[in-house]
Amino acid sequence: MPSIVLITGTSSGIGRLAAETIARAGHIVYATMRDVAARNAGPAQELEKLASDEKLSLRTLEMDVSNADSVDRAVDCVLREQGGLDVVINNAGVMSIGLAEGFTEEQVLDAVNVNFMGPFRVSRAVPPHPLTAQRIDRLRHVDCWTPPVSGLCTLLCKQVCIGGVRRNPAI
Repeated sequence: MPSIVLITGTSSGIGRLAAETIARAGHIVYATMRDVAARNAGPAQELEKLASDEKLSLRTLEMDVSNADSVDRAVDCVLREQGGLDVVINNAGVMSIGLAEGFTEEQVLDAVNVNFMGPFRVSRAVPPHPLTAQRIDRLRHVDCWTPPVSGLCTLLCKQVCIGGVRRNPAI
């Protein structure tokens, strides 16, 4: 039986590859990204075409992880259509490269809003609804290990914050 999978940040990179790979494995995939009507119209149309050409159960869906209402709408859409979720992959994120002292407070807060609060919003939107497999361990956060250099301070913030939450399920 196919799993119902929601993936954030699928306009490019790991998220896009995960969406394609999981859909090709026979699962029902909701590939989310922000601004599907404008900025990410191209990637959204490419995924829809792939789904049509290869007869995949892959649907693109608008979700901006920096906006709680957008997250709630996307999760509610999946739940209405499928009746539940089996797997949620929090992949969306932004990376800014430069010296830490070169970033404004606003730039760092924007990165924290997407990289930390985004997965928090998605994780929070799902638990009120039953996961179809009834397993909370199916909620995943995607990150990567980066050497501790100041040039990647906003990405490191995500790793520290999400790593801490992941290791302490009481949070």
